[in-house]
Amino acid sequence: MIEHGRDELIADTYIQREVEIRAGNGHIAINNQLMYTLLDRMEKLI
Repeated sequence: MIEHGRDELIADTYIQREVEIRAGNGHIAINNQLMYTLLDRMEKLI
């Protein structure tokens, strides 16, 4: 996203800077684990 849309990363209220995007990925591993848990539980309902 950053490589192909860098020219769209302009200073604005709801647009993050590249450094903010790259630094803000600490939650991904936790979210992935939560998603796998949710999907595993849903699979058992089928």
